[in-house]
Amino acid sequence: MHPIWERADGRRLLLNPHLGTAKEFKALSEVNHSFRHHLFEAKRSTRVTNERQLAVLSQRFPRVRCVTLDRLNLTGRDLAADLPREIRELALVHCCSDDVRWMESLRTLPLQKLSLIVDPKLYQSPVFAEVLEHLRHVGTLQQLEFKGPRSGLDFNNISDFMRPWMEGIARLTSLQTLALPPGDYFSGYSEWQPVCAGLPQLQYLIVPANNADCHRPAHLLTLMGFSQLRALDLSETRPSAQVLEAIAQHPSLRALSVRVDSKASVQILSRCSSLEVLRVEMDDFPESDLGESIKSLASLPNLRDLVVSGNYGIGPDVVRALCDNQSLQSLSVEIDESCTDDPELAMKLMKVRAKTERSFSQQIASSGMVFLS
Repeated sequence: MHPIWERADGRRLLLNPHLGTAKEFKALSEVNHSFRHHLFEAKRSTRVTNERQLAVLSQRFPRVRCVTLDRLNLTGRDLAADLPREIRELALVHCCSDDVRWMESLRTLPLQKLSLIVDPKLYQSPVFAEVLEHLRHVGTLQQLEFKGPRSGLDFNNISDFMRPWMEGIARLTSLQTLALPPGDYFSGYSEWQPVCAGLPQLQYLIVPANNADCHRPAHLLTLMGFSQLRALDLSETRPSAQVLEAIAQHPSLRALSVRVDSKASVQILSRCSSLEVLRVEMDDFPESDLGESIKSLASLPNLRDLVVSGNYGIGPDVVRALCDNQSLQSLSVEIDESCTDDPELAMKLMKVRAKTERSFSQQIASSGMVFLS
């Protein structure tokens, strides 16, 4: 169970679908002292619907009004009230309600980020197409992500029902970040070309698992048509050499997360001269080729942030080559203990080695790419 208020960062608050218990309120109030009085005034052990919850927040607590929030997490199935007018980040869970009021209210929101956590069957529902139609009128929407299980999709006719929501996405011209829905829908990617043309500002694309299978690269090559693409997350895929070659030639790409399993794949990556942020998953990489392959990444002239996962501990020669890259500012990689025996190399490592684990999005944000702010 989650409390109704969670500190998301210094400015934002996350509102969960249900009111929490008195124990949860107490634990939270110890962190968020400014709301302690109001939290204990709430219904301490009663669970209420979203409609009732919104009424409680907006009427009973005048100092903590819905309009002051900029992040909201609600279950679309239960929501039967207009959304607060100032919401900028919205997560909708199971948004298959036939109540159109919450969909219509999307038009009036200054939304910047929308997460749709959905059952795969929703893509076949007219509700989903209607959501996208309302979003077309939200000129502020910058981030759209789909979350949910990969199971439950009918692969035989997926192309037929993908077309309407692809066309809907193509009209969201202000999008800068797009996380594609999960699923093995290879045949539907022939429809993505108009989407590429319709999203001229798209800069960050997240491709979920199994959509870049090395034996069927055509769909991912189509996605390279996003001309302003600056960040590409393929961390759950193993793209073919053909796809990697297309990535290496993309003129604006600055950040890449990818899974590789061969020396040839890394050699292609070493030619991606525009890359500033690189995350390489090497869990299934041949150990005999590991050191030399990682060392080849040191030739990337603009590389500022490198994360290598799945390696078995690289030796001093490889670490030294990476540290000698003048542009490198942050390095996260497993090293052999012998690397610390050399005082000079240990000093270089101290300057560039990352202190904490970071996600790909955190790497991008720390590099100064503003489309994730």
